[in-house]
Amino acid sequence: MFLVSTYIVKADKQKEHTVWGKNLVTAMKANSELFGEVKSLRVLSQKIGNARRYMAIWEFKNQTDRKSWEKKLHKLKEGTELTDEFRALLEPESFSSTQWKSVKSMRRVPAP
Repeated sequence: MFLVSTYIVKADKQKEHTVWGKNLVTAMKANSELFGEVKSLRVLSQKIGNARRYMAIWEFKNQTDRKSWEKKLHKLKEGTELTDEFRALLEPESFSSTQWKSVKSMRRVPAP
């Protein structure tokens, strides 16, 4: 299952968002206690005028793992710090998050 979050970063906070993203990746690699349930993360971006809209696609094995991760994210100091730093970069009211279930997938294998 996937947790899909969309948001717009303030135009004057793009550099800080890039640094924050690198810190997130570092934290994900170093902190299995906080990010153990996350199977993958993909972030996409789209330019809108001087700002950027982002879509973060978090993959989890199931909804139980997602809920466990969210509880830890809000309980552990490292998680609340990452969340607070992230929220400060966003345009007000631009964040949304929805849950998606995979219906079909295909892995293309190149021809020999």
